[in-house]
Amino acid sequence: LGGWDDRYISLDTIGNALGLGGKADDGVDGGNFYTYWNDDSYQKAKALAYVKRDLELTWDVAMRLGVRQ
Repeated sequence: LGGWDDRYISLDTIGNALGLGGKADDGVDGGNFYTYWNDDSYQKAKALAYVKRDLELTWDVAMRLGVRQ
């Protein structure tokens, strides 16, 4: 009890739990984002899609939870 997992939930998990869908599943994650971002245009497009989905999902979760009026 009291560990990190007890206090926080991932964006992917809460998005799915709220019926909003999860994060993009295209191989990009926080650990390798920089590699994708600094690669060719195809890989950079995947990095941009990853960031866009994160922002959209964060907004959708906030709206669903009533965080913003």
